[in-house]
Amino acid sequence: MQGVIVMRFFHMSDLHIGKQLHERSLLDDQRHVLTRVVEYVREYSPDAVIIAGDVYDKSLPSAEAVTVFDDFIVNLADTGTTVMLISGNHDSAERLNYGSRIFTKSNIHVAGMPPRNSGDHLKSVVLKDEYGEVTFWLMPFIKPGYVKGVFADENAVGASTDAVGDCCSSYDSAVHAVIARENIDYSERNVIVSHQFYTNGQTQPSRTDSETISVGGIDNVDVSAVKDFDYAALGHIHRGQKVGYDYVRYCGTMLKYSVSEREDNKALLMVDMKEKGKPAEITELKLDALHDVRLIKGKFDEIVRQYSDKNTNDYVSVVLTDENEVYNARQTLIDIFPNLLSVSVDNSRTNREYVEEYDDVNVSLDELFAEFFRRMQGRDMSDDERRAMEDVINISCRQ
Repeated sequence: MQGVIVMRFFHMSDLHIGKQLHERSLLDDQRHVLTRVVEYVREYSPDAVIIAGDVYDKSLPSAEAVTVFDDFIVNLADTGTTVMLISGNHDSAERLNYGSRIFTKSNIHVAGMPPRNSGDHLKSVVLKDEYGEVTFWLMPFIKPGYVKGVFADENAVGASTDAVGDCCSSYDSAVHAVIARENIDYSERNVIVSHQFYTNGQTQPSRTDSETISVGGIDNVDVSAVKDFDYAALGHIHRGQKVGYDYVRYCGTMLKYSVSEREDNKALLMVDMKEKGKPAEITELKLDALHDVRLIKGKFDEIVRQYSDKNTNDYVSVVLTDENEVYNARQTLIDIFPNLLSVSVDNSRTNREYVEEYDDVNVSLDELFAEFFRRMQGRDMSDDERRAMEDVINISCRQ
C-alpha cells in the first residue's frame, strides 16, 4: 500500500510448527496459514513482521517442521519486509540463534539468546518513518537463571542498584532488571518484543488447554515491566487479548491448537504506529484455516442423523450423552467425521464418577474398592466377590 507514512508492522507469535492436535499432524494447516500471512504482507506492505517466540513446538523440531518455517522465512524475505523474531520457551535458543548474523544481511533479525554476561544487551532494531525513529527491542524468553551472569558485576549495570534489585529472585525481577539496564529513552517511540507470562496485578490473561501452565504461577511478570513502551508485542499466551493496556497485546496463535479454542477468532495483528503520544491503531486480519475445530455434543443417534449427509473435514471432538453404552461408536463417527479427534461420554454415570468426593478421608481400602466396583458394574459385589477381594488385599498387605 503506497502513501503510508506511519510505522506499520505485523505482530504474530506461537507458530508451534510441528505441533499435533490429538496426534494429528497440523503441518499442512500451518503451511496454509503462513502462506496467507505472506499474502497479507504483499497486500498491506508492512515495514516489519514480528514473531514473538515459540516458532517450533519442540526444541528439536522435525525436518518437516524446519522446512515449513524455512519456506515461510524465504517467502517473507522475498517481499523485502524486515523480519524480527525471538525465541520462546518451546524453542532451542541456541538453534534458533544459529546463523543470525548472516540472516541480518537479509533484514531478518533473530534474537535467540537473552543476555548472559555483563557485556551482553538486548538486540535492538531501528526503523524510520516520517515521524522519526522507532526502536524495536527483542527480548527472548527469560528465566532468572539465564541472566544471572549479566549482573555478576554490579558495576556493569547501566541502571541504579535500586532499579535492578535482586534480579535473579523471580521471573518478574529478572525481566524488570534486564529492561532497566538498557536505559531506554522513553521520550522516543519504542516497541518491546517479549515472550513471557504477563499479568495485570492479580488479573491473569485468559488461557487455553494448549498452553503449558507453570504450577503456582512462578513465571508471572507484572505488566508494569513493559507499560512505558509504545507497544508491547507479546507471545506465550494462545488467546489474543490485551494485558492491562490497549497497547500491551498477546496476538494469540494463528491456529486453534485445542478444542478449548473452538470459539476463538484467530487473527494476524496489523499495528500502525503514529507520532509519539498518539495510540497505535490495531487491526485484526482474519486468518482462515484449512480445518476448523469443533465440539459436538449430544446423543449418538441424533448426531448420526444430523451429520451423516454433511461432508465435514473439520477437526471434531464428540461428546456422547447417551446413558447406555453405544457399540462401535468411534468407527461409525469416523465414517462421518474423517478428522475425528476424540470421543468421550458425559452422562449421569460419568458425572457421579468424577464429581462425587469422599468427605471422610479415612476410608478403608476394601470400602474404596467396593465403591469402585459399584460404579463400574452398577451393582454391589456378591459375598463371593467380596471375600475374593479381601483375600487379594490381605495378600498384598503382607508382601
